[in-house]
Amino acid sequence: MENKKRYERPVVLKQFSGFMNKFGSRPTTATRTEVDGVPVNELVEKYGSPLFVISERKIRETKEEQTGFLKRATPRCSLPGHTKPIT
Repeated sequence: MENKKRYERPVVLKQFSGFMNKFGSRPTTATRTEVDGVPVNELVEKYGSPLFVISERKIRETKEEQTGFLKRATPRCSLPGHTKPIT
């Protein structure tokens, strides 16, 4: 009969901001005071908390970066939303 490994119950530990995590380093997230020039406090006052904010500027930058990569990597490729190949 084959020796089966003994079941080991998983352990879930809460991670605290600012303290060492299981990988031996501090969390890499930094507190932001503004998003695209708009203070976070103003956004929380207007929309409440918790609040999820998406930067339109960052989305456009990322899209341009990815489009540039695709133009170089696959010149005959087309992207969703485009009706003709990227040239």
